[in-house]
Formats: sequence, C-alpha cells, structure tokens
Amino acid sequence: MGSKDKVKYNVGGVVVETDGSYENKFRVLRMAMDNWSKKNRNLPIDSPEGRQYGKDMDRYNKLKELFTFHRPNFIKKKHMLEVNEIYKRYNTTY
Repeated sequence: MGSKDKVKYNVGGVVVETDGSYENKFRVLRMAMDNWSKKNRNLPIDSPEGRQYGKDMDRYNKLKELFTFHRPNFIKKKHMLEVNEIYKRYNTTY
C-alpha cells in the first residue's frame, strides 16, 4: 500500500502533487512516458530508444494490470524498483 503523504513530482516542468498511492505513481509514470514520447515523436521506432520505449510501455501495461488485479499481495519491492527505473529513464532533464 502506498503512503498517504503528499508527494510532488516534476514531470516535464509541470509539478504534479499526489497522495503517493500506487495508482497515482502509475499515473505519474504514464505522464512521464507520454511526455517523453511527444518530445521524441520524430524518433524512428526501430531506433534503440524507440525499441526501448516499446519494451517499457509493454512492461508498464503488464505491471499496471498486475497491480490492479492482484493488489496488495502482488506489490513487491522489486516491482516498485522496476517502476522507479522506468520513471527515471523517461523523466530526466537534459
């Protein structure tokens, strides 16, 4: 179960405040991935970054489905670390 404290995320220069629940963490991750894809819309899908995005989107969808249908028993530290890794990949500022 997620923390109920307010957490702020900077997604593409926009500050998003959530309650820290797992549902909202997935919402913020999706926002970061969508923002990245819009910034890189001219990137070929067969480029290394495009292929990585496709893999990460598939993994996001699978994790979201598992978290939705198997919570709270399914939520393990390794899964949240994976979510955090994907978030860091798509919400970096250059």
